[in-house]
Amino acid sequence: MQTGATTEGCPGLPNDGRQQSKGANADANTWKVVPMKDDPRLFKVVDSAGINVADRFHTNANAEQYVAHFVCSFRPAPAPTPTPQAKPEIHPVYSHWERARASHLPGQVPTLQASCPAGEELIGGTFNTKSQNVVILREGNHPTQPETWEVDAMGLILNERDHRGAFVQAIALCAKLDSVDVLPIGP
Repeated sequence: MQTGATTEGCPGLPNDGRQQSKGANADANTWKVVPMKDDPRLFKVVDSAGINVADRFHTNANAEQYVAHFVCSFRPAPAPTPTPQAKPEIHPVYSHWERARASHLPGQVPTLQASCPAGEELIGGTFNTKSQNVVILREGNHPTQPETWEVDAMGLILNERDHRGAFVQAIALCAKLDSVDVLPIGP
């Protein structure tokens, strides 16, 4: 043990005592001073489990100084800095364009699906439309599988002379979610 060794702003070590290496707790905040059993005129420092940290101090004050030195200079290891999680990159996956048939043709409601590529999760979806004189009536706009978004739609012609119709496209919003907890979606 170095006598008189100081850590900036902390009391120095006393010039007596003997450091022990018996596996005591290194946190000086758990230490206390007690009389030695073999010679009650001497003092020792023990941890909260009673394991010797240091012994053979001639005075209680010297043993307390030893504890104060290490309490002052004890610097716990810094907590690890958490690694920032990269935000998932969300990107759309588009289906092909499909003509939404006029509503007066039963059974002509197109179903369009857009699916995420392997290794990516569906986090939502929507649809696009292109129309002239046609209103798109959504029959459905929902996930059907963990990676697939489905749109069912039909066109309602506003002007019977214009039969160019409307077009609908399903859009799946996909992301690679390596370690993010995702709640399941779907019916």
